[in-house]
Amino acid sequence: MTHPMTRRTLLCAGIVCVEAAMAQTAPPPPEAWTLTLPGFNNAAIAYRSIGVGRPVLMLHGLLSSASNNWIAPGIAERIAGLGRRVVLPDFRAHGRSSAPTFASDYPQDVLTLDTQAVIAELDLQEFDLVGYSMGAQIAVRLLASGARPGRIALGGMGYSGIVQGAQRRALFEDAILNGEAAADPRLGRIVQNAVARSHIDPLAVLGVLRSQVDTPSEVLATLSLPTLIVSGDQDQDNGSAEDLAVALPNAQVVRVPGDHLSAVSDPAFAAALVAFLAADGN
Repeated sequence: MTHPMTRRTLLCAGIVCVEAAMAQTAPPPPEAWTLTLPGFNNAAIAYRSIGVGRPVLMLHGLLSSASNNWIAPGIAERIAGLGRRVVLPDFRAHGRSSAPTFASDYPQDVLTLDTQAVIAELDLQEFDLVGYSMGAQIAVRLLASGARPGRIALGGMGYSGIVQGAQRRALFEDAILNGEAAADPRLGRIVQNAVARSHIDPLAVLGVLRSQVDTPSEVLATLSLPTLIVSGDQDQDNGSAEDLAVALPNAQVVRVPGDHLSAVSDPAFAAALVAFLAADGN
């Protein structure tokens, strides 16, 4: 059970919240409330925090949410079980975060700016970083902007998705605007269904797509922290995971069953993340 509220509300009524949680026969994990903090241009960025320990910041994919990518498949719970604090923001225009539609709310790299605000507001000084699909792309943008987590895991991502993502973003823009009449009718159906199912504002998501920035290969060559690239064995949507590993100085690839949509829900995906994050001993 989750309770939407602001950080101020939680601070003012923290004892009441804790007592209420303890009174439940099956209480939520520690700090499992949905809170908000200010992102770029004061957009409300929703997040959850589950567990206690060294933080793991987890970034979801396009047209998804922290709940869909990380909580529903049980991934967040398994990582919290390592003795970690799992921080789960929803990107703007997704989940419970605000979805402004003014062009000024979507400057270049706005999701990176929002995530930097999350890191600063929560004072995440020593943490690990996990991203899936678009979340992986933003994770790399954070590194390019100076963030230095201990470890980083990139799910559903390949070389072209990081270095040459314009063509794929154009496909998604076409799918959002035209549905089954798009150049890729199958993608059009998937995107339209996701937009409807998650109550996403198409204009806001277009702003997200148009704000995204690629990371040059020469920048990748400077990112020497331990990196896991984990993708479905049928997933080439963002290019080759193996090519991305070659471009990064300290990366390994794990392939799990599934395609771009299904791999994140396969138990092998969670197992790969848990093994990688447990390896640092913190």
